[in-house]
Amino acid sequence: MLARQTVPVIFLILFASAPSWGNEEVRYFEKDGVTYRETRRVVQRPVYETKTQQSTRTVYREENVTEMRDTVQQRWTKVTEYRWEAFWADRWNPFSQPYLAYRQVPYTRWESATETVKVPVVSRRVVPEQRVVNVPVTTQRMVEEEVISRVAVGGPAMTMVPVASATPTRTTLPWTQPTQTAQMAPIHRATGPVGGVARLDNDPPRQGTSTAWRSSNSVRR
Repeated sequence: MLARQTVPVIFLILFASAPSWGNEEVRYFEKDGVTYRETRRVVQRPVYETKTQQSTRTVYREENVTEMRDTVQQRWTKVTEYRWEAFWADRWNPFSQPYLAYRQVPYTRWESATETVKVPVVSRRVVPEQRVVNVPVTTQRMVEEEVISRVAVGGPAMTMVPVASATPTRTTLPWTQPTQTAQMAPIHRATGPVGGVARLDNDPPRQGTSTAWRSSNSVRR
């Protein structure tokens, strides 16, 4: 009876002397004859979120461009001209008298000429281009999480049941009943008077109380 009254007083003293940890809340409760200490603590943990955002980027691509450029070229041209030449007609006809006549005779020659022509020229160049792409962006934010731990501090058994929950939704593990309970074995003590001098039957007799029990080193005078 005295032990049951002393245990709550001890727990009240420990609770009053326990330091405060800011977001830590400590309370004591009793269930099934076991006293538990429940600690609730709010901790910060990082949460990473990856989102896709549209971003405008400048990319470069190659393309072939055909341009017409002026080029000076030298060409050879065949030129034909006709000239009048005199000749004797019917020269070999015995029945006709020859006479002098004229006829056109072609003369051909090559002449060089310089001219400017358009020549297609293909060139390769890099062209900038604006494109909209989806870029993954990872952000970090801190989330409050409530950690609950229960420790058995008194009673027939001591069991620690940690429970973790995160805000805004709190999840608590179900209560675990101790599987084994320590048994207190009774101590049997002999009944008798307290204090004084008790005589045991198995004690050896003191010297001088009996002539049958003497030391071997004693000398008779």
